[in-house]
Amino acid sequence: FSYEARIPVSMDWVRNWNSGEQSSSSGSFPKSPARSNGKGKGKGKYRNSSADFRQQSKKFRPETLTRLQAVERVARSTAALSQRTARTVAFLFSQAIVTILVPELAALKNAAAAVSQDPSKPHELAIQKWGCMIKGLAVDAKTSPQHAEIFNAHVHQFPKADLLEGKVLYCRVKATFRDSELYLVQFRVADSLQAVAVSLVETLVKAGGSVSYTPAARCNEERWVSEDLAALDALGQ
Repeated sequence: FSYEARIPVSMDWVRNWNSGEQSSSSGSFPKSPARSNGKGKGKGKYRNSSADFRQQSKKFRPETLTRLQAVERVARSTAALSQRTARTVAFLFSQAIVTILVPELAALKNAAAAVSQDPSKPHELAIQKWGCMIKGLAVDAKTSPQHAEIFNAHVHQFPKADLLEGKVLYCRVKATFRDSELYLVQFRVADSLQAVAVSLVETLVKAGGSVSYTPAARCNEERWVSEDLAALDALGQ
């Protein structure tokens, strides 16, 4: 993709379509470990239990650790770091990507069913899903004539998928795990497609969709790390 396409694009406009409107700074960014009231930087204590193992004495002497204790210390430190990083990434993703939960529409069902023709080029699948969604919504009865015109103009302007390289930066459409009739739509596009993106958000919200600003729930790997740390704690009791 072009260098310009990789530059973050402001998507603040999407926040106009939700009754619970909030600014981009209202998310809860992962906080740094809290420090105690003691003087000096060396007396801070971690809040979460995954890091309670840290040495709290004034002088930490690594030579006093056994090899097994050192391995456990590394494992716990790595686990704590991975959990913190995962939450930070989830927060940043929620700010950069437009996420909408929408009741089932034929256009979304077709987009979700799209498969990649070339597994070595995963981004082509994102463009394919985008194309299926826009084409489907252009002829959907729930789409207003104004938005249908914008969608049709977009289809005619970009008749081939490769013309959208560097313009459709991310697109994901799938049925949610708990409710197969509720679809998750996520996308990010370049500034040149902002008019289409605005019409897309308005159309999906009008169809019963809700824009989401919160970070995604913990993934399986995050839960596994927590379970492993709990198991390690149990062994030490």
